[in-house]
Amino acid sequence: MQKQRDLPKGDQYTPEEAFEALYTFGALAGTYTIDGNTVTMDRIAGSRPEGVGVAAVQEFTVEGNTLGLRSVSGIRPGSMNWDRVS
Repeated sequence: MQKQRDLPKGDQYTPEEAFEALYTFGALAGTYTIDGNTVTMDRIAGSRPEGVGVAAVQEFTVEGNTLGLRSVSGIRPGSMNWDRVS
């Protein structure tokens, strides 16, 4: 589980808080394949350069409107849930 961050809103960020916010978010681009309940993302660009070129493998479940992801390899250990909102 990723840690929750209690950061201020708007222009109240210190430079250190702004750096943490930018460094701890994740964004990536690439292609993916699905095999059974495993998704493999081949990252060709990302906010963390050390992950580019490394395949991120996650197991997934879908229950109702919730997508659950659990790290297997090539990505930070942990799990997360995405809920459909519309």
